Amino acid sequence: MRSILSSLKGLRFRTSSEAEPRKGRMTLTLAAAMLAATAAWHPAQAAEMPEVSDFVLTRGMVEREPSDPVDGFSSADRRGFAFARIKNAGEPTSVAFVWTRDKHHHATIHMNIGTSPAWRTWSSVNLQPGLWNVQVVSEAGQVLGQKSFRVMDRSNSAISQLPPRKPATPEAGDGVESRYGSQ
Repeated sequence: MRSILSSLKGLRFRTSSEAEPRKGRMTLTLAAAMLAATAAWHPAQAAEMPEVSDFVLTRGMVEREPSDPVDGFSSADRRGFAFARIKNAGEPTSVAFVWTRDKHHHATIHMNIGTSPAWRTWSSVNLQPGLWNVQVVSEAGQVLGQKSFRVMDRSNSAISQLPPRKPATPEAGDGVESRYGSQ
């Protein structure tokens, strides 16, 4: 900002009612000065825009990290999480997680982001079958990250097409292990 102000120093602003510009002084209209200030300021803002370095879907969070990254969910998954690792070299800011289901807005969750090379944040929603999309959006409205996924209804999933498996029955004194765990 100082460089903008110092570059404007010595400039004379005039109104349209003033006569010819005086010799030895540079004149600018207010609009031209504003254009110059905007052009000089824009690159500085772009350099400080937060950047998503990691963006994953997961079924849960453990110690501020995704527990098991996934590409999609089933209706058996009650909650879905979107985890983002964000590099922010600028001032503290905020981002929004914008969730949509079947092209309809589902939720917007705002999160504060500090100055950090790897700020971790996440949001979660209750899942329902359908086509989903989650975006991380900056305060300026720029999409920083995006994931699309499908939540399958149990009746449509491949697992539900398998015949039901009978749990193993242990003999007296035997420890039987099945896909349901130790019995």
